[in-house]
Amino acid sequence: MHHQKVPNDLVVKIISHLPLKFAVQCKVVSKNLNISISDPKFCKTLSQNQKISTLINSSQSQLSENLHKQ
Repeated sequence: MHHQKVPNDLVVKIISHLPLKFAVQCKVVSKNLNISISDPKFCKTLSQNQKISTLINSSQSQLSENLHKQ
């Protein structure tokens, strides 16, 4: 069986969608991930994704509340 390595860019993109606590924990996986996750560009992307995630969760919660009121 041949194992292919997942590109670091893809791994970092996936990690950028995790909650902050879990994203930071990924720094200990490898030196490359530590460097990538410590990069200011990654921090900015993570922050933007967290805001989007919070907005989506808030909208879903409001929608759910409105549906239960009816």
